[in-house]
Parts: sequence; C-alpha cells; structure tokens
Amino acid sequence: LARACFLTVVWELVDLAFRLTTMFHVPGKYSGGLTDRYAWVQTLQNVELKVNLPIASTEGDLTKGPGGVKCAISAKAIKVEAQTLGLEPLEGELHAAVNASDSLWVVEDVEQEGNASPSRKIVSITLAKSVSELWPRLFQSEEEREPRLLDGEEKKDPLTKKELLAGAKARVKEAGMEHSKANHFMVENRVGEQGVTLS
Repeated sequence: LARACFLTVVWELVDLAFRLTTMFHVPGKYSGGLTDRYAWVQTLQNVELKVNLPIASTEGDLTKGPGGVKCAISAKAIKVEAQTLGLEPLEGELHAAVNASDSLWVVEDVEQEGNASPSRKIVSITLAKSVSELWPRLFQSEEEREPRLLDGEEKKDPLTKKELLAGAKARVKEAGMEHSKANHFMVENRVGEQGVTLS
C-alpha cells in the first residue's frame, strides 16, 4: 500500500512538472538558414542543424563501418561526411565557438508527408553554444542575416509619452468627446472664505 501511494505521488509530481513546463513555455526559437543540403534553427543556447543524406530509408546502422556517417565537432568547426553514401562532406568554420563535449548528433528517419515513398534519412546535430547569443550565420563563409523569432512575438519598445498622449487624443476624438464637458465646482474651504475650483 505504501509503495502504491508513493508511486501515485511520484506520478502526480511528474504530471504537474509536465503541465507547468507546457504552461510556462518561453518562446525562443529563432530562424537560421536553409540550403539544399541542410537547414538550421537556433535558440540563445543551441543550434539545431539537419543535414540531408542522399539515400532512402534502409536497414542497418549507417554510422558503422569506415564509410559510414561521421560527424566531427570541435570548438570552432564541424564536419559531416558519409563516403559510401555519396554525401559530399559538409564542413566549415562555425560563426562562433561551441561546447563540443555538450553537442550531440544522430541519424534519424524523416517521413515524407503525403507520400507513400520510403522515409529519408538526415543527420540531426545539436550544437551547444559557448556564449548565449543569436548567430547571424552558421558558417563564417556565409552571408550574415538578422535572425527572426519563430515561436512568439517580438519584444516591442514601450511607447513614449508623446505617442501615448496622441493615442489617447485619437480615442477621445473617435468617441466624440472632443470638447471637455467638465463642470467647474466650487468647494468651500472650511478654514477660510476662499473657494477651490475643481475641473
């Protein structure tokens, strides 16, 4: 009975943690780039790189053997190759440094949408950035582009007092209250004989 209660509590905690992470999702996936050979997106902390392999789905491990898929990640460069699969090596100096020991890669199946043909293979690489920042390009040899937010709204600068006042005046004009209908009131001062005008 005690074990069942413990497992129930653990399950409820896991469920709560999942709901909280879903509820408090912080947007942060930014654009990267797209070529005929690879695509990439990024967050402040990581780069997600997908490299197309020139083969359909096959049986067996494509990372085995001397000509299998290989991915070498260093602090400032990356190289992806698969000689027996006919993949021209993809290599280059990265825009900025990464933590090679925290970076991962794997060969994955990607299903073809609306197509009965077999799935294709990609090399999926996650590069852990050394510095939390947005990259304007993946490789040093590429042209720089301004990254844009993919999963949320861009942060906007707050309005100035002048902009706020202009907006308020426009709303008053739309409501047909261009002239103030405020009445002047006289309130007697209890200490003296002078009055105070309020508008």
